[in-house]
Amino acid sequence: MVAFKNFRKPTTMREAFDILKEENILTSEFVQSFGNIVGFRNAVAHNYENLRLEVIYDVLHNKLKEVEVFLKHIEDKFSL
Repeated sequence: MVAFKNFRKPTTMREAFDILKEENILTSEFVQSFGNIVGFRNAVAHNYENLRLEVIYDVLHNKLKEVEVFLKHIEDKFSL
């Protein structure tokens, strides 16, 4: 969404969500809570050999609702 809407370019994945907050796409509260999901994504992408199975299990069973909420924010803001 950041690139598609031509918002300022982020230097990190987490900053992309800060930009969506700045552009009033996401709330501050949501960005703060969603930061853990972004951190998990970064660990999977860059540090996968050190992932703990209990962390993966927890995310898959307890945190995917946050991803659904994020997608709903995007759908609502952009009428998708």
